Amino acid sequence: MEGKQRRITKDAVRGVISRVSIAGNSLLSFLAIMLAVVIALYSGFMLYDSFYTQKQATSTALDLMQYRPVIIDDGEVPKSTRALSDVNKDYRGWLTVYETSIDYPVMQGPDDLYYASHDAYGEPSLSGAIYLAADNKRDFSDDYNVVYGHHMDNGAMFGALDEYAKTAYFNSHREGMIITEPGAYDLYIFAAATTDAYEGNFYTVGNRMDAVLSFLHARYGATEGTRVLQYDEKALVGAHKIVALSTCAGAETNGRFIVFATMARRNILTITAEGYEDY
Repeated sequence: MEGKQRRITKDAVRGVISRVSIAGNSLLSFLAIMLAVVIALYSGFMLYDSFYTQKQATSTALDLMQYRPVIIDDGEVPKSTRALSDVNKDYRGWLTVYETSIDYPVMQGPDDLYYASHDAYGEPSLSGAIYLAADNKRDFSDDYNVVYGHHMDNGAMFGALDEYAKTAYFNSHREGMIITEPGAYDLYIFAAATTDAYEGNFYTVGNRMDAVLSFLHARYGATEGTRVLQYDEKALVGAHKIVALSTCAGAETNGRFIVFATMARRNILTITAEGYEDY
């Protein structure tokens, strides 16, 4: 009888263990399914968020074109134009790099973070705006200016900048223009570099063009740290002012890609946008 009771007890224990095991497996299966669902939903959200951000950047860029100033060399009076400065007092000018997707107004915020998360209208936006460093003079009168923009995968904002790592692209996309309140500057791209967000030699602005050029020259051909990938020193002959166009680089959180251009005052008669003065 005692042996039979032991067997019954063992069988009962085995039964309990079996039921617990089945329940545990069921729970693990349920948790695995829920985890898969959460991952799928999160991935879907990230894809949607990325798509929405890219679409928002493109849509905003198209809308902003109504404010794009047009230069007419013969002084002809335009039919009508609207000034973005009437919409947002932080407007500082318009940047165009010919034959690229870079064709945007340049804003300037109270710091170098505001327009990373606000569009040119001052509205919250993940794609941000193109903006001049807060410490630069608003009229680009410093001899070294830095302009920031997000790197969008669809090429919007400063998504085209990393193309300048390619020598053929660098050689064929060198010219552009910045139209500011006092006047216009022709741009000529002379260098491209990779660095990080903490490189003070590049991200300290003001009247320090010579120091920046010396650093570029020293880092040309470097294989680690700040690397100057393209550098046309001959293009600097007679240069009195430069601008750096900076964006994020690849998947690195603090990685940066910068394109440098000379700024030469353009001798024109009329800038056909309200808010600009003739000179």
